[in-house]
Amino acid sequence: MRKALEEARGAEFEQLWLEGMIRHHQGAIDMALEQQQRQFESGRRPFGIDVLLDDILSAQRAEIAQMREWLAQWRPGAGSH
Repeated sequence: MRKALEEARGAEFEQLWLEGMIRHHQGAIDMALEQQQRQFESGRRPFGIDVLLDDILSAQRAEIAQMREWLAQWRPGAGSH
């Protein structure tokens, strides 16, 4: 992926970059969900952790939705990953 991104130009670069950023943001969602599960299983809930994790999930999901919208506008069907 990195080599393809380095060699891409213009719209191709932007599409590859957005697809990579969607995966990156999905990774943040996955980590937040894993942390929520660990907190639930351990019974330990540090003050504010629920709010922080909810904020992370909400923000990352909103950014993914925006990037998928951009992809769909630039290349029909690309936002359905």
